Amino acid sequence: MAYNYRDLASRLERRFDRLETRYLTLQEQNDKLREEIRELKANLHEVQAKNQKLEQDNKKLQVANALTSADPQQRQNAKMTIARLIKDIDRCIESLQ
Repeated sequence: MAYNYRDLASRLERRFDRLETRYLTLQEQNDKLREEIRELKANLHEVQAKNQKLEQDNKKLQVANALTSADPQQRQNAKMTIARLIKDIDRCIESLQ
């Protein structure tokens, strides 16, 4: 009977060792994945900032193209857009005072 307990204890010890090895491996993988997530989030923020800047540049170019357009309607729309933006800026300045 004592032999069975020793055998059982030995098997349990081996299983525990394998479980511990798996745990450490998974923990290491988890750490690597967390670092990858941090890097991807940083990259995402960087790309979003670049995208926002490009969208602003695009809007500026659209207004500039509209102002130099041969189409009078497009020029008029651009002037109205600029006038609206100036009014918005003036309101913001007034609210700050």
